[in-house]
Amino acid sequence: MPDTSAIADRIGDAAARWLEALDQDQRPRVLYAFESPERFVWDYLPGARRGLPLADMTDSQRAAALALIAASLSDRGAAEVQAVMALELVLRELELGTGTDVARRDPGRYGFALFGEPGGPTPWSWRVGGHHLAVQQSLDQPIASEGMMPMIGRWTTSGSVGSFGSSAGVAAGRSRISLHNRGCPNRQSP
Repeated sequence: MPDTSAIADRIGDAAARWLEALDQDQRPRVLYAFESPERFVWDYLPGARRGLPLADMTDSQRAAALALIAASLSDRGAAEVQAVMALELVLRELELGTGTDVARRDPGRYGFALFGEPGGPTPWSWRVGGHHLAVQQSLDQPIASEGMMPMIGRWTTSGSVGSFGSSAGVAAGRSRISLHNRGCPNRQSP
């Protein structure tokens, strides 16, 4: 059985490092009380999120936010989160010229928030959310809950989201979106 205390410490340390990297103006945007109703807001549709979006972070802050994901999830889980975020670029390309507002297709719109004191003696939680992604993890020292990653509208049945950075990846992304939409009769492209 894994040492849950060590896991909780690792996640708490990563959250604290991210929080320390934020400036005075950014911290109020990410900090909520653990009991806040905002902790229960889950949305996977495109749009603005409460918290701090990746686009409003410096490179070092983004790296610390992604390190929190890496500390909290398995290697595969962390890679899938980043692949889902990167998929926004594929969706933007697919929607160019359709009259759709492609500005909403931006990997920088995924927002991070903290609830309670990271690594403290009382329960706390962190969240990242955006289009097709909602990750929330609550911790009650010294026990870490299982990380939850409901990815609504995953593009593949093979269990792998894939890499969408190349033209071959874009084609693969298109075929996965097409397969997904065939299975949802009333669904338009995400």
